[in-house]
Amino acid sequence: MKKQLTLILIVTAGLAAACIAQPQTTWEGNISSNWGHSPNWSMGVPNQTRTARFVGGRPNYPILDHNVEIAALIVDGGDIDLGGYVMQVNGTVTINGANPGAAGISNGILQASNFLQVEDVTFTNVELQKTGANNTAFADDVIFNGTTVIQLNSTAGFGAIFILGSTPSYNITFNGDVYFRNQGANTIIQIGAETGTIALNGDVYLQNTQSGSYIRFGDDGTISVAADKAFKIDNNNYNTGTLYFRNVTQNGSAPNDTLPMGSLDIRKSTFGGAFAADLVTSLTIVDSSTFLSECTLIAPNLTNIRNSVFQDTTVFNKTGSGANTWGGGNTFNSLCEINKSGSGSISTASLEGDTFNLDVKLKSAGTGDLRIGSDYGETNFFKKNIDFTNSAKPVIFGPGSMLLNGTTEQTLIGADSLTHHFDYLEVDNPAGIVLQMPINIGALLTFTDGIVQSSDTTAVTFLPSGSSLGASDTRHIDGLVRKLDLGFAMSFTFPVGDSSYYAPITVRGASGTPDFEALYNYFDPDIATYDASQLEAPIDHVSRREHWLLNLLSSGSAYVTLSWDTRSRGVDEPADLVVTRWDGSKWVSEGAGTLLVNGSAGTIETAAPVTNFSPFTLASISILNPLPIELLYFKASPAGQITELEWATATEHNNAFFTVERSADGRTFEDLTTLPGAGNSQQMLVYRSIDEQPLQGLSYYRLRQTDYDGASTFSDIVSILRTADQGDISVFPVPSPDRRFTLRWPVDYDVRRVTLVDATGSTWLLQPVIDASQTTLDLSHLPAGVYFASLQSPRQQRWVKIILN
Repeated sequence: MKKQLTLILIVTAGLAAACIAQPQTTWEGNISSNWGHSPNWSMGVPNQTRTARFVGGRPNYPILDHNVEIAALIVDGGDIDLGGYVMQVNGTVTINGANPGAAGISNGILQASNFLQVEDVTFTNVELQKTGANNTAFADDVIFNGTTVIQLNSTAGFGAIFILGSTPSYNITFNGDVYFRNQGANTIIQIGAETGTIALNGDVYLQNTQSGSYIRFGDDGTISVAADKAFKIDNNNYNTGTLYFRNVTQNGSAPNDTLPMGSLDIRKSTFGGAFAADLVTSLTIVDSSTFLSECTLIAPNLTNIRNSVFQDTTVFNKTGSGANTWGGGNTFNSLCEINKSGSGSISTASLEGDTFNLDVKLKSAGTGDLRIGSDYGETNFFKKNIDFTNSAKPVIFGPGSMLLNGTTEQTLIGADSLTHHFDYLEVDNPAGIVLQMPINIGALLTFTDGIVQSSDTTAVTFLPSGSSLGASDTRHIDGLVRKLDLGFAMSFTFPVGDSSYYAPITVRGASGTPDFEALYNYFDPDIATYDASQLEAPIDHVSRREHWLLNLLSSGSAYVTLSWDTRSRGVDEPADLVVTRWDGSKWVSEGAGTLLVNGSAGTIETAAPVTNFSPFTLASISILNPLPIELLYFKASPAGQITELEWATATEHNNAFFTVERSADGRTFEDLTTLPGAGNSQQMLVYRSIDEQPLQGLSYYRLRQTDYDGASTFSDIVSILRTADQGDISVFPVPSPDRRFTLRWPVDYDVRRVTLVDATGSTWLLQPVIDASQTTLDLSHLPAGVYFASLQSPRQQRWVKIILN
């Protein structure tokens, strides 16, 4: 731009000399404000060959009563009222009021071949039209009041530029709506070039009619749009060319019109209002731009999105061909949706990772790929859900790393018919991850915190080069895991577990390149119809605590390694362990190969490669390794004035005693009674106890089991409602199709508050309207289950059960 301005001075210097050489007449205004009255001028009325000049300190200034045409215009001071007419200047306009506000032009159209110099002037309700090919330069202390039009006419020559803010430290203010209309061919309207400020205190209307032309806001200067003002499209006529924003700040939250031009380029700008663009060619947003309201951006090419912040819902839609690579480093603080519907491709985060602080929706269609995080070594952060709903093809993540690090449960949402691909995925969410579709791991799945929930239809598949790192009791996959193309002598450990128990199983290739799938179940295999009494010698007994499902999906064989630790409860002689497999009718031994023991944990490998695959678990060839207590159930039931408690075990190992605990709130428990355990047992045992003085209303029970070594475990919590004091409380309708229930009671109950708790003791917030004798509860948003409504008065609390089907 510096070189361009130098050219401006060279060209316009010649024009100034030509202007001075023309006959010139100066407004004296001694008689009246009549433009056409010759005595008001020093050398007669100006015309096509005569320049008009204005200076300050005259008794009257002109008010036009008709259109006028003059050779040139020089304003050193004073005022011109165009009276609603057109002043056509065939040459140049030079305005220099010497002091701010010393000159003024108002109420009409000022048309000129070129505006050579404009500063220290106030325009009021004017339209400035440039018709020539040279550059226009507006400098300092220019004020526009009322409605303003800045127009490059179609007659403007090739390369003509209309510059507002052409010298350093300028100050230009628009105090009303302004219309920027570029109707020239290969012409530019530039608002803010050098360092300075432009204040736009009204709505800003834009028009561009030629493909080689454009409007550009800002460069080195700063542009501010007043609160509740916005960018508008003038008569829906900006369908071609480019619009540039540099250092623009839109204050307030007024929505902007949808921008329909050819291309849009945004840098270092902030938009407070809703922002939308539906472009013909391309979009670029870079250099720390910020969007504070909803943002919808549609273009055949989303050329680059980099280092910007999106505070509200943001939608990107690429509709065309071509490969688009985004630099990344963006922050999305609300829902972000990225759609690739054309035949081209999108690769995000090629230089820096992006951060998604709320849900992100990803939709890929067409022949090209949607790739998230395309730079190896950069991390992309996902705090909430990733939604693939309506995606027509898989989305690819990587080779950059994807970090799921929310603080509430995160879900990968979508149809299980598509498998999405992750090169590097890290899970660091203590609340866990839920998969609604299968995913592939191409390189590495890192567990830092949190459990991944998969299923038969949403398995995690490790591709030939895929592996995992960091699994433990608090971080693993609870569900189905697959491994493809296991090579000869190559080992793969399935990072599987069940709930809070991590239980890895390892395969080591022996022949072929087999595919496997594995699932761990932390419950008695006998319950899963794998009869624990059907044993092949030399097995004495099998684990009643856990088992693995390991299936071969293609041809080949492998060694199988099972693990144990304190979860397995009862491994006291590892040398007597073997790996056992259910062959369809009985448990058979796969022998004992490599045995590794580390305190209370260890692994054992089969003695030879396995060729038939089915359920696996640990077995002992002696009475040692009792492989432990298995609690079948624990329940509480009201029986008259007492509560009956019953539980049963399938097996026991070193079981010293049971303690029944009771609570009024499901959080703080007290010991109720203690019963001795069986020590060691391999048969089902049933235990019973009673609560002779049960609590009224809702109460909770749990079972604590203690070993000889003092170690304890707890059962699930069960709840019971004693309804002896329910009295005349009625609930209707039952059942309720819409889950709206009316509770009715006697007026003298004086009910002041109604709350709802579920069977686990969790309280659900309700704020129903309570009349003297009834209230209606809308429970349509709650999951099915058993609930208890508490009716509270100053004297008493009453309970009533509600069942949601």
